[in-house]
Amino acid sequence: MQKAAQTANTLSIAVQDAADKAKTLSAALGSDLSGPANTAMSGYNDALQSGVDRALAIAKAGAEALKSALSFSAAPTIAPRLAPTGATQAPAGSKRSAMRAGGNISIAQANFHGVKDVAGMKRQLMAQADRNARGARAGALHDVDSA
Repeated sequence: MQKAAQTANTLSIAVQDAADKAKTLSAALGSDLSGPANTAMSGYNDALQSGVDRALAIAKAGAEALKSALSFSAAPTIAPRLAPTGATQAPAGSKRSAMRAGGNISIAQANFHGVKDVAGMKRQLMAQADRNARGARAGALHDVDSA
């Protein structure tokens, strides 16, 4: 029986210690932790700001390097080459020789007397002008004269 009383006493002491520790823990959890939280958050914000400042400095340096690498000025030199008249004419067989020599370009007014179908005559003239233009373009595509 004495052993049972001793065990009960030991258990009672253990329960009392647990109750004391629970009260201490409850008091600690219920206390105001805003001071340490503010200190920790302030340290976090300072570290974050210094990281942002470093990143901005790196980005600005990179942007400045790109700006200086891509910044240039160009000053073209225009030097016309003048040749005496007739010195640069193309060979006789060239398709461009007529244009250089002032060849087959003519602008004239035409009067057609006795035409009953004016619209038809206009269509015929426009068709002929279109054929001439297509022929000139086709000739230009195959003109390999390098003068």
